[in-house]
Amino acid sequence: ANKHRFFSYNFYITDYAPAFALNVSPPSTNLHLEECLGLTVIPGAAFKGCTWLKEIYLPYTINTIDESAFKDCSMLLYVYIPASGNLKTIGQTAFSSCSSLKEIELPDSVETIGSSATGYSFEYCSSLTSIKIPKNSNLTSIKSGTFLGCTNLTSVYIPINIKRIDST
Repeated sequence: ANKHRFFSYNFYITDYAPAFALNVSPPSTNLHLEECLGLTVIPGAAFKGCTWLKEIYLPYTINTIDESAFKDCSMLLYVYIPASGNLKTIGQTAFSSCSSLKEIELPDSVETIGSSATGYSFEYCSSLTSIKIPKNSNLTSIKSGTFLGCTNLTSVYIPINIKRIDST
């Protein structure tokens, strides 16, 4: 487990339990993890349902955002993923039902955006208006349902290296 100091709390991010109980509301609504350079994975459901969370700042060392890591963070407005980072995988339902999220900009390093019969990475992000995939992206396909229920989506930048977009 990775132990980090956050606000006035010590917390552990493990593969077994969310970092915070749903009834905990820290004194800030922003999650600054950019100095947690030993952190490589945000485990499944780590921040699921944290309705107090408005902004997330990830370190460049993150390579995986696991399944449901930020699912149902209904007040989440902004996710900062360093452009020069190592993020390779965004798990299924990682940001599902983040209904206040307005835009997402993926770094070049992303190879996989999760999608399966049980859920999709950005499904029901109903305020999402813009998705930017950089022109040098390692992502080669966008799976069916990835942006299901993103009813306000008006701007999607898809580079030429995307070889396949599944129908929804």
